[in-house]
Amino acid sequence: GIDPVPLRGWPAAAATVVCGLVLVLAFVLPIGQLLFWAAEVLRGWRVSPDFLGWLGATFLLAGAAAVMICLLGLTVAYAGRLHPSPSVRFAAQFSSMGYALPGAVIAVGVLAPIAWLDGILGVVAEWALGRRLGLLLTGSAFAVLFAYVVRFLTIGFQTLDASLGRIPSSFVGSSLGLLARQ
Repeated sequence: GIDPVPLRGWPAAAATVVCGLVLVLAFVLPIGQLLFWAAEVLRGWRVSPDFLGWLGATFLLAGAAAVMICLLGLTVAYAGRLHPSPSVRFAAQFSSMGYALPGAVIAVGVLAPIAWLDGILGVVAEWALGRRLGLLLTGSAFAVLFAYVVRFLTIGFQTLDASLGRIPSSFVGSSLGLLARQ
């Protein structure tokens, strides 16, 4: 292992200044700038009906994403518990990739299939209606919801999987036996 070296005098002061400088540049300065911008915006700011609508839509979208993440996470976790086949294990590992990938990679990975689907929907709409509708899904609440689920499904799955792991398998077998009798 690495043995710590106690510093005294100028080396200790220099190490403290360098660490403090990192703290100031990486945390204090950005937070200060954000607070400055917030204070500028809040001067003379009134709550508009548009803002309240956007706030409500944000909460609705976040709630829908949370419900979908819980349902999908529970489905994958329970499937892994009841039928631990290679395909179920692959689905569990695949659903956990969203948290390991950088946000920009997820954004491109989500945007590409949605843009592709938009292209197909545009061609179908042009054929059926005689005119092009433009982008239907790209930038929509559906796209944002899909991106949220891709990004945060790992958290829901791992939490539910760990919770299900605490339940003895004999309980699951007993409950399935009782369901079979009905």
